[in-house]
Amino acid sequence: MVEMRMLVEVETARLAALRRTREHLEAFHALLEEEEAVVPGEVERIAEVDFGLHHLIAMATGNFIYPLFLNSFRQIYTSLTKRFFSDPEVVSVVFGLHGDLGEAIEGRDEKRAMEAMRELLVHGRERLKSMIAEEERGQP
Repeated sequence: MVEMRMLVEVETARLAALRRTREHLEAFHALLEEEEAVVPGEVERIAEVDFGLHHLIAMATGNFIYPLFLNSFRQIYTSLTKRFFSDPEVVSVVFGLHGDLGEAIEGRDEKRAMEAMRELLVHGRERLKSMIAEEERGQP
């Protein structure tokens, strides 16, 4: 899933930086404020806010196929991210990367937006691999 997200979401970040509207930015800032208000242990809420942010970026592309595509795997996405966000250290790292991504999109910096999304997804991939490996070592 992360490989697919890398293909799609790096491009949605680029397009969002080019095509976003004031309304998209307002919604993005509202989601970032919601992230700041979240308690790290509220894993379900964090997963929903995270999905909302990625969905909003897809909406900001102006191509409605991207948000439809993201919605098609929402259940799998949120299931994995709940597991991912069970680590409080991950929450602060991801929220920081969301801020970087938001700044790039707001500044219409498509290259920086792509880099920020790639960094976010690589971080997620590596952390999930590590979590799975830790769980496998703990099994008899």
